Amino acid sequence: FSRSEKQDLRRLLERLQEVSLSEDLRQRVRDIKLDTGNGLENSDELARLIGEMPQFKEFLEAHIDAGGFLEWTNFLGNYYGTPQPAPPAGRDIVLEIEVDGASQVKKQHPRAVLIFVLPPSRDEQRARLTARGDDERKVDQRLRKAEEEEPVGMALADHVIVNQHLDRTITEMLDIIRNARHSATLEGR
Repeated sequence: FSRSEKQDLRRLLERLQEVSLSEDLRQRVRDIKLDTGNGLENSDELARLIGEMPQFKEFLEAHIDAGGFLEWTNFLGNYYGTPQPAPPAGRDIVLEIEVDGASQVKKQHPRAVLIFVLPPSRDEQRARLTARGDDERKVDQRLRKAEEEEPVGMALADHVIVNQHLDRTITEMLDIIRNARHSATLEGR
């Protein structure tokens, strides 16, 4: 997370302390700490807490309504989103987001370059999801969602990459970003 995103998360955690929570949930919110690296030390715990707190859902939905996110989606019953970024001048923003979020970003920023990354096959996608520890039910849900989203993502994207080999995929993505930067420079953006 960027410094401003960490500040937003700190404010969010402080706000969670103010709402009416059971003592158990209140202690678990206190136990979440931001690390000095790139994220939450205990993001899984935060995700579980969010699911248990109707007050947080209301708070999150109000933040969505107020335009506090660049993009957001409810994916398989969980909210995901990107706070409105404030990148330094001349810096790119790279997001790993769902198709709903990509559509929102493209509407707000028509010059955004969207790259849709596909697995080499559904079987390989299943194997990758299983290897990362997702339970069978969650794997099945994600695969069904992928079937629905794939045609939409391919139509929305400026570029489509098949992630057969990670090194090659990264190289292709970096080439796309370099070319987009070069084109933007030529256009005077």
